[in-house]
Amino acid sequence: MEDLELQVREAKQVLQTYANKQGHDSCWYYPEFLRQLMSIFDIKPTVPLNLPPRHEFRVGCLRYEGEVYGDNPHPDYD
Repeated sequence: MEDLELQVREAKQVLQTYANKQGHDSCWYYPEFLRQLMSIFDIKPTVPLNLPPRHEFRVGCLRYEGEVYGDNPHPDYD
């Protein structure tokens, strides 16, 4: 039980660090953040990485940007 409590405390700290990111560090894609959480809970990928095509990936980035700023700065990409 102590191990689980320690894991939860560590995960909470990682999540707080993520929540406090500012400026250019405030992006939706944080590979180091995910690696830290996976390490705490000893999680390893069971399938190979499969990213969408680059254009589709960029559309997702722009959608996230619109959500953060409360608008849609690039309507052409919808």
